Amino acid sequence: MKNENGDGIFVTPSGEEASIPQPDQTLNLAEGDSLDRSEGEPPIGEEIPEAAKGQGGYSNTPHTSPKINTCIDYLKFRFDVGYGEQPGFFSKLFQVLAVEPEEFGKGGVFNNYLHHIKLGVGAILAYGGTLTINANGQNTTLLELKGQACRRFEDRKWTLDPEGKEKGWDKAITGYWLELLQLVKFEMNGTCTRIDLPTDSLDGFITADDVREKVKTREYTTTMRRLELTDDSEAPELEMTTGQSKSLMGVATVRDSKLSGYTATFGTRKSVQLCIYDKAAEQRLKTGNTDFPSWVRFEVRYYHDAAEQEILPLIKAMEKEEAQKHILQCLATAIDFKEPNTKDVKHRGEAKRWEKWDTLLKGTPKGSAFATVRGSFGIESNMNWLAKEAAKSFARVSMAYGIHPDIIGRLLVEKGCLSLNASDYQMINEYREKIGKRKINDCGPLLYWCMNPETGAIDCPPALEKYFIETKKKRAKASFFED
Repeated sequence: MKNENGDGIFVTPSGEEASIPQPDQTLNLAEGDSLDRSEGEPPIGEEIPEAAKGQGGYSNTPHTSPKINTCIDYLKFRFDVGYGEQPGFFSKLFQVLAVEPEEFGKGGVFNNYLHHIKLGVGAILAYGGTLTINANGQNTTLLELKGQACRRFEDRKWTLDPEGKEKGWDKAITGYWLELLQLVKFEMNGTCTRIDLPTDSLDGFITADDVREKVKTREYTTTMRRLELTDDSEAPELEMTTGQSKSLMGVATVRDSKLSGYTATFGTRKSVQLCIYDKAAEQRLKTGNTDFPSWVRFEVRYYHDAAEQEILPLIKAMEKEEAQKHILQCLATAIDFKEPNTKDVKHRGEAKRWEKWDTLLKGTPKGSAFATVRGSFGIESNMNWLAKEAAKSFARVSMAYGIHPDIIGRLLVEKGCLSLNASDYQMINEYREKIGKRKINDCGPLLYWCMNPETGAIDCPPALEKYFIETKKKRAKASFFED
């Protein structure tokens, strides 16, 4: 997968911190953010990019010397099969990862998983434990590849590939990742719970000081409202959706003592997060690596549902040999830096894009290239989740309460309609357009159908009233839902 400038694609390595499960995930903790964070390590929001050690393709020195570099730097997948339950289920995974069974070593307890198998540095397969059972009562297994593991995976496959040099590093590495992602997503029917896609500026074209100044003066636009900085004196004034101006002060954390240099983190671990940091400073501090005097990393991290929605567009981009373009688009969608301007926060989007930023992104616009793919995949992912995760729970509730499932289903749809937002309608209409249906702008007709089926209007059974009390206040009349 070459590009006009000969820039690398899946090249630059880096280590990555572990993280902890989201507090609202009690039953399905297999989707948690971490396997190996100890109690003494920092909680959610305190980023500690961990440097990889060693040399070669899995070190923190790029395999080539690109000006712009993109890669996969963290991958996590959950499988609804307990390790050992189905002989051979994970055998192809080990083959694709190029790890030998005799290298495995059991041991340790990682957050709610009781056992793990080491697949090399920074890579494990975790399984066991009642708290890791999914909503359908199935045991789960979690695959985690940190930054070091991603680089070692590339290095192993390159070494074992007799045609690698003929293909070229970029194309060969993309092929290895495509094979792995197609396996875990399609053949093993796994759920992606986290993936990190960094973009590196390695030649000093954009420096950490440049980024610091842009953030300080609020010369950027982003949909992410949460911001953390390593230096709270640099926090900008950010106008919130309420119309009030609030200073989002950076939080001084343990990160500051472990990571040298500037760091700005936007967003949260609930969906999408962007972490911008001085990778060169980190390398000098942790490994003594001075190969790159200037190295700024812009890392887009997808968590939970966002990770699951991102994985298919990434696979499709790899199939078309457009992985770098896709990753640059992910970054362009996360944040857009602007030229110095006098516009207020509400009109900052009208300002001209920062020329250096446009050059780094190679003119890549935000969102449009994969929005349709992501939207249609979101609907299919919803259906897949309903079939895999919700069906059994639905049946249990209906049987336990002795209530007809049609009533429960209509009440659930009613409740769901109350929380639909603009993004949901965009996703719905992208999918409807794909299958040849007209766009819709409100859920009134669907609500009317739920409340007034041919058999007549229904009332919420007393046994379920506490779960649907808010729907009683917001019901609206409408005509039947028609296509």
